[in-house]
Amino acid sequence: MDLLGTVLVVLAVLVAAAVVVQLSLVRVPAGHRGELIGRPGTVLEPGLSWRWFGSQAVHTVDLRPRELVRSGEPLITADNIMVAARVRLVVAPDQREEDVLLGRGVADADLDVLDALAVAFLRQVVGETPTEQLLAQQREVGERLAELLRLAPVSVSVTSELRIDRDDPRAALSLDRRTVRVLDLPGRAVPAPGG
Repeated sequence: MDLLGTVLVVLAVLVAAAVVVQLSLVRVPAGHRGELIGRPGTVLEPGLSWRWFGSQAVHTVDLRPRELVRSGEPLITADNIMVAARVRLVVAPDQREEDVLLGRGVADADLDVLDALAVAFLRQVVGETPTEQLLAQQREVGERLAELLRLAPVSVSVTSELRIDRDDPRAALSLDRRTVRVLDLPGRAVPAPGG
């Protein structure tokens, strides 16, 4: 066998070995955890891992924290002053150090529930509290919000901020919290709604 034939055989063996190695590796992205399909309990950490032959696919779960920011949520205090609330939620999956299972990531439904809880809580607290008291107790309100959100099925850390728009003279509303009724005055017809 001449030198050219030997080089071609060695090159073919190297290419075949590279293909076999490439097919035997699985990539788990950063911030994820993987499990080989067909081999339950085989948890793969981020990076490259050997794949057992016969296991053709890997199931990955995104374990990175997700962030939800609600900025400028208009709220009315007990003394009819409009405030704007800025809420930032950082939501991380509920993972324990001793967990060897694959775990679960943060779903969009989790974020929707947390967002609705935060908005409902802030509307209630702000609506029942005078402006100056609300500003003075901003930290306590944030801690109560974080405590409420900890009851959800994911680990949550919360930063909340409230601010008063004093520059706008329309921030003080002249509306009372009363029901407005249409009065039926004698001799005058009351138009039907929408007509």
